[in-house]
Formats: sequence, structure tokens, C-alpha cells
Amino acid sequence: MGMWLMFLLSVYAVPILVYLAFAVPALYYLRHREMDETSRAVWSLTIIAVPVMGAVAFAAMRPGGRSP
Repeated sequence: MGMWLMFLLSVYAVPILVYLAFAVPALYYLRHREMDETSRAVWSLTIIAVPVMGAVAFAAMRPGGRSP
């Protein structure tokens, strides 16, 4: 049973943890950016729909400015 548990963890749990490690900080920083609501909605959908690459693209492009 131990080998199957490790297999299931590596197939399901590790990708979910990687997704959360990228998506949660990106959504947090998106909340503090100064931009219009349409751009914010598109970025949030991109971060959620394209798991790791959406967050990496948000970090690389750094849209909007810091709110005061």
C-alpha cells in the first residue's frame, strides 16, 4: 500500500501544491495593483485557468502600478 500512496501523492498532491504555491501569491499581488476592473478580471481568470504559466506571466509582465 505504501508504493501506491506515494504514487497517488506524486500524481495528485504535488501538482496541486505547486499550483497553489504560484497562484495564491499572484492573486494576492493582483489585488494590490492599480488597474481597472476588466484587466483585473482577465488577469485573475488567466492565473486560475492556466495554472502555473498564468502566475508566471503575471509576475513577468507586472501589469498596473502599486496602489498608494
